[in-house]
Amino acid sequence: MSDKHIDEKKTWANATELADFYHANKLSCSESTIRAFNEFYELGLPEECLKIASGFTAGLGKSGCLCGGITGCVMALSLIAGRLAPDESNELILKVTNELHDRFKEINKATCCRVLTTGFEWEAPERRKQCRRYVMEASEITEDIINNQLNASLSK
Repeated sequence: MSDKHIDEKKTWANATELADFYHANKLSCSESTIRAFNEFYELGLPEECLKIASGFTAGLGKSGCLCGGITGCVMALSLIAGRLAPDESNELILKVTNELHDRFKEINKATCCRVLTTGFEWEAPERRKQCRRYVMEASEITEDIINNQLNASLSK
């Protein structure tokens, strides 16, 4: 999916709205979140590099581990606050990643895809609807973190 698939007339209010759009258009949870944040916040990740999110689908390659909505959002946070060299501090990215995890878990009582989708057949529309909620929740938390803790990092 390239940018030409986006309705050029649509103005997105935030990355959460854009992630919801991508998820509704059949991208996985991890793919929709990293793509949305990359575009909305102009993080500079080339489209070809967005493939990095594909393996995180269904809780890491269908293993049912960590929710893809969270992993895509962690990738976005890392683009903003991550480090490039071992002598750079990673304290901030670890802090905000932990906050995303803990806030998501507080709301949903789990972060594991397998637990979050218990009782749903993988291809069922009901499972996709459930995952849509998780994509939006992870994205809303991430936007809150960006706007309240990382905004200064975006201008660098």
